[in-house]
Amino acid sequence: MSEPSWNIGDYLTHRFNPELGIGRVTSRDGRAIVVEFPRAGTTLRLAADTDALLAVDLSPGRPVRITATLEDTTIAARLPDGRLQLANGQIAASHQLWPRELEGALLERLALGDLDDVEDFLTRVDILRLLDLREADGLGSFLGGRVRLFPHQLHVAERASAADPVRWLLADEVGLGKTIEAALILNRLVHAGKVERCLVVAPDALTVQWLGELWRKYHQVFTLLDAQRLADVARDFGPDFNPFDVHRRAIIALELLVERPQLTDQAVRAGIDLLVVDEAQRLRRPAHHPGEPGWRAIAPIAGLGRHVLLLSATPLEDDAHGFFRLLQLLRPAEFPEDVSFEARLALATPLPPCTSSTRRTDIGGLPPRVGIPIALDDPASWRVHHDVEVAVRSAPTPHAVAWRLP
Repeated sequence: MSEPSWNIGDYLTHRFNPELGIGRVTSRDGRAIVVEFPRAGTTLRLAADTDALLAVDLSPGRPVRITATLEDTTIAARLPDGRLQLANGQIAASHQLWPRELEGALLERLALGDLDDVEDFLTRVDILRLLDLREADGLGSFLGGRVRLFPHQLHVAERASAADPVRWLLADEVGLGKTIEAALILNRLVHAGKVERCLVVAPDALTVQWLGELWRKYHQVFTLLDAQRLADVARDFGPDFNPFDVHRRAIIALELLVERPQLTDQAVRAGIDLLVVDEAQRLRRPAHHPGEPGWRAIAPIAGLGRHVLLLSATPLEDDAHGFFRLLQLLRPAEFPEDVSFEARLALATPLPPCTSSTRRTDIGGLPPRVGIPIALDDPASWRVHHDVEVAVRSAPTPHAVAWRLP
């Protein structure tokens, strides 16, 4: 199939998403085009060769609106130089007009009595009602995941989501579902249309787990941005193309973000709407220090001032100063650099509502965590098992997901 020659300024519609309305091509880069859909209030990056896009021609008789004056008229003729003669006597270039094909077609169908089946209409009404419940301010926007929720998880998610932007430190005790709380908040922000670009940063060993959890439990499709996927973006779109413009919902390893500082710059330029950082206690910045590499990789993205979720084991058990630094990352205006941690404690000023640190003893009803000793009766057989595992994991694999499979 030959690739259509979309040009900047061309008008089009989406075959499978007519509710987007008419769109206009604003830029083109290789095999992708960027289309602005004013009716839907969104801009999408689409494959240029997809058969889902239909051209909107500006032939004589087409209703149009003059964008400068908002005057409605029709096209009378196309001039040899490409400009358009309008029914009101004016001459305009195509980019000075906006076609009204969809609006006219709908009115014509209504006038002719060309109506959809009643069953289709009722189905549409049911869908809209369910969407309204799903995106409501109440608990409905938290439901739908394939997971059993505990009251404390809903309580934390609701508290955190009440702020705008959401900038929260989830520091519950291990095993109480910080990942579920973060996914609840993410799910709500996505379904409410408050975020478009999401980035999850986690230790390399946890990236595939995040990928699976978001899909299996919340039907959220994310892309694992590993070295191979970044190479694919460079090959398909050019070495300087921003991978966060291609994959707007991505998971990336903190180690890779540290290894390639340009990724932080690209994430900032892309404008990440929601940043989720797992194992945030790894982000360290001693006093009077610019911060360790992990901190420096995350801080500019968090500094965008948009939604940020930090997940950490209860940091007060590890390092009170580290806890204070994470609060500075979330609320820099409320925790200025010139006020030390000790001075803040001396003031006895309450913390702003941006943290949750639930413990097992707080909620009750959960059995205590008890370690189970494992006796290695035969160290020799254990060594054989270890050697086999090392050999299997060092074998070539087609992608990062296969490399981490047991």
